[in-house]
Amino acid sequence: MNTVDNKERDLSLDLLRAAAIVYIVGFWHLQEYSSALSFIRSDITLLLTNCILALFFHISGYLLAKKNEFLLIEDMKVFYGKRFIRIYPMYIIALVGYLGLRMISTGTFVRAALLTNMFTGEPLTTLWFVTLIMVFYLITPLFLFRPGTTRILVITVCLFAFLVFLEAFAGQTDPRFAMFLPAFASGILAARSPVLNKLMKPSIWTVVSLSALVACFILFVRTDGKQPRMFITILAFIVSTPVFRMGGSVLASFVPGKLIRFVSYASYAAYLLHRITFPIGVRIYQPEGIAISVLYLAGICLPATFGIAYLFQKTNDSVLSILKWQKPSTS
Repeated sequence: MNTVDNKERDLSLDLLRAAAIVYIVGFWHLQEYSSALSFIRSDITLLLTNCILALFFHISGYLLAKKNEFLLIEDMKVFYGKRFIRIYPMYIIALVGYLGLRMISTGTFVRAALLTNMFTGEPLTTLWFVTLIMVFYLITPLFLFRPGTTRILVITVCLFAFLVFLEAFAGQTDPRFAMFLPAFASGILAARSPVLNKLMKPSIWTVVSLSALVACFILFVRTDGKQPRMFITILAFIVSTPVFRMGGSVLASFVPGKLIRFVSYASYAAYLLHRITFPIGVRIYQPEGIAISVLYLAGICLPATFGIAYLFQKTNDSVLSILKWQKPSTS
């Protein structure tokens, strides 16, 4: 497997991925813990949320394609080993927590652990996002095995059409599988196509994209039907990417690098744990009123979640480091 040496890491990409998780954990899901924040959910915030989730998938695809290129079939084993050992054990621990709190059934736990729920169309509270990330990791070699931009594009179109067919006509697969596949694939394409990558970066195209994004929001609010809304969401993501990239570049020059790295490092664990930490926080104190809810949930529960997440991630990495260090002596 050809691995690209990434000496100059783009801090703005870390910031955008971390900000995406903070938005989901610290804004989008807050309405579920206080009735005073029910106004958060609307057509506009729903489209914005989907665009932000798509941005996360886009950046993930981009970074994977920048770092990896599969030349042999055997390269897949190395790739899967490195990726899944970092995210799957923590995912299972979170699933156990969900099961313990009776947020999911035993059957759902088993199907989620096997990563089949995205193919059966079974909703999985919050953790569907992580499941989909791992499914995208599974199909990454399909895009990056001796990659070419035309080949990647053809695979994306065919797979997308197949998923839409399964969801629309056969009632199979989670619709978000098809919705976010173009985002992930666009990241891979941007990493492999200098022209597309240039369009994704801040430029005069950003101004055009901003105008198109406003039009997408208007269309989304006025449109009924699941399928039309899905295509509007995909279009909105495509035109919003340069806008997000510009915002990330600007903010990365002002936000302290240590803070970006801390939040980015803890973001995956925070996403896994927030459905556990926030309910515990609400059991301790149930906020009422908009101001008190925001202060308590975003000002106390959110930082506490990231603090616990940092320790969880650090512990996981330490265990993996120990196991890796001990492995040679046992062989």
